[in-house]
This record gives sequence, structure tokens and C-alpha cells, in this order.
Amino acid sequence: MDELRLNEAEQRQLMETTRHTHDVRLYRRTLAILECGRGKSVVEVAKSLNVTKWSFYSIRGISA
Repeated sequence: MDELRLNEAEQRQLMETTRHTHDVRLYRRTLAILECGRGKSVVEVAKSLNVTKWSFYSIRGISA
């Protein structure tokens, strides 16, 4: 999978979403994207969210 790159505006927007959302699903998805943007691997992020890497791919909207 290609490395995810986020610009500063995208990072700020995602961080604001994690701070202000009350929707757990949105929070976890947003956090997953942020963590990948910070250079963590799919396996690392999936472990931290307690999901399988296949679930993570569906979070990112990628077919593995």
C-alpha cells in the first residue's frame, strides 16, 4: 500500500474532528487516518484500534 501523506491543513482538520466528535465510529476512522499519516503501518494502527488489518483496509476504503 502507498504511504499516506497528509498536508498541514488536512492534519489540522482531522485533529479537530477527533477532538470534537461524539461519534465513536468517526473518531476511530479519523484516528486511523491520522496515525497512518504520521507514518505508522497498517498493522500498528490496526493493533492500536483492536481491529484486524482487513478491517483497517475497509476503514481506509482500500481493497487489499
